[in-house]
Amino acid sequence: MSYIGLRASPLPTQASAPQAGAPRYTDTRAMKNDIQIQQEVLTELDNDDKVPTGSVGVEVHHGVVKLAGPASDTTSKENAELAARRVDGVTKIIVDMDVGHR
Repeated sequence: MSYIGLRASPLPTQASAPQAGAPRYTDTRAMKNDIQIQQEVLTELDNDDKVPTGSVGVEVHHGVVKLAGPASDTTSKENAELAARRVDGVTKIIVDMDVGHR
């Protein structure tokens, strides 16, 4: 097989401005660190009315989010996980929340 006829189109970088109407490629996982992801997950949890405020602890390591703490019911636990999934850069979620314990 010959590669002479093949061409690769370079992806736009942050240094080059995208052309009008051109799709913009960004890999948010590469750009965010664990502290940024943690802050965004905490903000998302605080803004979600279905998750009790301040009841969920959040740890992040290489994009893996661990949610810990008490949950009043399974719905609150599931809503906390869904809120964390909405954050760009989250690669996996570990839910370590006890239901019914306060």
